[in-house]
Amino acid sequence: MARAEDIEQRRLAREISARQQAERLLEQKSLELYIEAQERQEALQRLRESEERYRLIVEMSPDAIMVQLNGQVAFANSAARRMFAESDHLQLTGLTMADLGLQADVASATEEPSERIETIARRLDGQPFEIALRCMPMTYDGKSAMQVVARDISDRKRLEKELAHQAAHDSLTGVSNRRALISSLTETLAFARRHNMPFWVVFIDLDHFKQINDRFGHRAGDRLLETITARLRQLLRQDDIIGRYGGDEFVLLLRGGPEARLTTPILERIMQVVCEPVEFEGHRLQVTCSLGVTAFPDDGHDEDTLIERADAAMYIAKTAGRNLYQL
Repeated sequence: MARAEDIEQRRLAREISARQQAERLLEQKSLELYIEAQERQEALQRLRESEERYRLIVEMSPDAIMVQLNGQVAFANSAARRMFAESDHLQLTGLTMADLGLQADVASATEEPSERIETIARRLDGQPFEIALRCMPMTYDGKSAMQVVARDISDRKRLEKELAHQAAHDSLTGVSNRRALISSLTETLAFARRHNMPFWVVFIDLDHFKQINDRFGHRAGDRLLETITARLRQLLRQDDIIGRYGGDEFVLLLRGGPEARLTTPILERIMQVVCEPVEFEGHRLQVTCSLGVTAFPDDGHDEDTLIERADAAMYIAKTAGRNLYQL
């Protein structure tokens, strides 16, 4: 029979072995937990770095970026704060899209996140301005939100309007140019046909205008044209149209209601306005004019006919002695 001392030694040896195995397991588990903790820490660090990079990109973006959460602006970058004229007394965060005049547009853009919408927004001081915006759903602080990216397009819209105005107006006098005049004549014809209304085309040619340029120079001729145009614009009614057809040729579209009439005093007043002298650098500039007039529907039913016959009538007035009108 084994001695009691041997039995005790074997028991102790087994207990020591078991404890050593348990310690190794604990050490292994501790190492795994340490590695996992390190990996989590590194992941959190990468996440923080990623979030920091995102915040930096958003803050440096030239576009206004806002986050709408629970119906209010929860975040706005510096570009958005500048764009909407934020101040110490007027804060962007906490406002709604309705406060910025954008509620309907944001709702529309939300339905088509990729769609770019051009619209009118309102600054915090109440001034309207033109913007382009896109909306994208996102998660913000763990909640569903909407990111609104906007760009101020006021300067571009202003330039577009200037270009459109230049394309349709005479650069010297500011009235409709030849192309825009024909377009207005087309619209006037369509309206007159629908409503059975008359209107008149008055073709104006300045008599001996070339002599003004030859004697006093083109600056004098330009001043004369500008002044005559301004006088005619003051004379005409709001519905009437004046256009510069050529160098010293103008066309008036005299429009009125069903009972409108073109009378002799109207034509004489037009001629009187044209013939009034213009003072320029100590010189007295003065010309007369010849008028040719056609009426819709009596003299034609299309643009070309009305213009050509008014031009022909004007030529008759000119060959008859000038400073006359011819119907």
